[in-house]
Amino acid sequence: FPSHDRGGGGGFGGSQDNFLVGQQTGLNKTNSFGINFSDNWSKKVAFRGSYFFNNANNQNAQSTYRTYFVNQTANQYYAQQSNSNSQNYNHRFNFRIEYTIDPKNTIIFTPRLSMQTNNSGTTTEGLTTLANNQKLNQSNNVSSAERSGFTFNNNVLYRHAFEKRGRSISLNIGTDLSDRTGLSYLNSNNQYFSSNTSAIVKQKTNTDTKSYSLSSNLVYTEPLGNGLLQLSYNATYNHNTSNKETRKMDIASNEYVTLDSLLSNKFDNDYLTHRAGVGYNLRSKKGNLNSGANYQAAVLDGEQLFPRNNLVKTTFSNILPYLQWNYRFSTESRMIVNYRTSTNAPSITQLQNVFDNSNPLFLTSGNPNLKQEYSHNLNVRYTLTKPLDAISFMAFGNVGYTLDNIANAVTIAQTDMTLDNGIVLKKGAQWTRPVNLDNTLNVRTLAIYGMPLSFIKTNMNINTGFNYNRTPGRINDQMNYSNQYNFNQGITLGSNISTKIDFSLNYTLNYNQVENSLQPQLNTKYFVHSGTGRVNLIIGKGFVFQSDFSYYRYAGLSDSFNQQYALWNISAGKKVVSLTARRAITSTIS
Repeated sequence: FPSHDRGGGGGFGGSQDNFLVGQQTGLNKTNSFGINFSDNWSKKVAFRGSYFFNNANNQNAQSTYRTYFVNQTANQYYAQQSNSNSQNYNHRFNFRIEYTIDPKNTIIFTPRLSMQTNNSGTTTEGLTTLANNQKLNQSNNVSSAERSGFTFNNNVLYRHAFEKRGRSISLNIGTDLSDRTGLSYLNSNNQYFSSNTSAIVKQKTNTDTKSYSLSSNLVYTEPLGNGLLQLSYNATYNHNTSNKETRKMDIASNEYVTLDSLLSNKFDNDYLTHRAGVGYNLRSKKGNLNSGANYQAAVLDGEQLFPRNNLVKTTFSNILPYLQWNYRFSTESRMIVNYRTSTNAPSITQLQNVFDNSNPLFLTSGNPNLKQEYSHNLNVRYTLTKPLDAISFMAFGNVGYTLDNIANAVTIAQTDMTLDNGIVLKKGAQWTRPVNLDNTLNVRTLAIYGMPLSFIKTNMNINTGFNYNRTPGRINDQMNYSNQYNFNQGITLGSNISTKIDFSLNYTLNYNQVENSLQPQLNTKYFVHSGTGRVNLIIGKGFVFQSDFSYYRYAGLSDSFNQQYALWNISAGKKVVSLTARRAITSTIS
């Protein structure tokens, strides 16, 4: 179920992003409509509002092939064919009211409302085999779902500037309300060849998830020396309630009457955080240094109300340092260094100790014993620009490291096995649940050099990058570290001929290497070649012609995966002149 849009400043400017419903695979048809309104009601009150509507229809046919590392010597293979369709409707209302009481006092209200409905259907055929093509299990699933929900949030920000320059105080109070409901049906026919058994699952599931949150943030700044001292305090309370009820079909009555307690759950979750911080922003002629630390105390309090009563209460306390250094070497070059730490609490879905059997060969469940994640992130950026020569250079590097990362633990049944709650995991079937694992690391680097090619009135950009990701996982109680390396090299030519002709050409070469600690013999190396071309033409009185072409080629994999394909898009349109006035309503249809 696509997440609700939580607003943001872009809603008031009529950005095209407001018309989008998120990138999806498959074939998509999107209809969208938007309207913006802006007015100064008086010298002290400014109002801005917008409404956007999206409708998206998606059809997707997908083939999936996976290799599972069961242990050091054995593998398991899974092939799946699926067809799905969905229809999504989304309404979004964004408002901003700014009241200037006087030059030193301001209040800003930003209410936002999003409503969404989604209908979907999926058919899936899956087959699990061993290396000798011996069949372990097979599943044929037909599912459908109807989901709807809304999200409302509002922020009230009060700002006061004192007579002394740099001394200020601000208070932000936020509220957030969300309500989502869903109704889904599953008809599944499963065969387990090792035990020569089969099982038919026909069930209906109702889900109801409600949440609300209250937050406040108080910030005080005081000039001190050559900089500003900043004191802050934040308190946030989140409450979530989730109710999942699954009923089996009674064959005699053809009605869903029997409650399945193993697949049903009611869960309440409260998350309260207090954060106090102190920071100092030191300013100089060539830059500034902003550093400080926050102390955060949090309490996660969860209660499972059905099918059994279970309490989960965990407390966290962390010191979260941060640093930002912005230094200007000259008028042409600058460096920015950012270091920050953050925490991420597990979601209510991850904490629920209830099973999801929407694909009976791949069971999933939550884990009420999860801890919060603690992350470090270091970002360095250097830029050099020479406007007179139209030359630019940018180098970027980012390192992220996470402790107690919420990752997946997978159990692949070697024989029929019974889990703690009585569910039988058939041979070859899988059970996935979230756990905390350490040593998640990601590194990204990128360098771009740009220069003009005056003889063809074109700009040339050359880019080089390197990415590394280390992701921990647990398979049948054995740790596996997946190390992924990516080297990329690209070149882009962009036109600068005139305002009526615009084109670009790009070629990128990606080298990928994947290494797994559990079964190093299955490590892979492969190349991805990609080329794109785009042209935009304005002809006559506002007639617009656009066309883009993309080509992709994979090399280094097995013959069945060394594929290549091309995509070509063409569009034409007519620009319409819009009139602007002091009070205006603008609308867009796409």
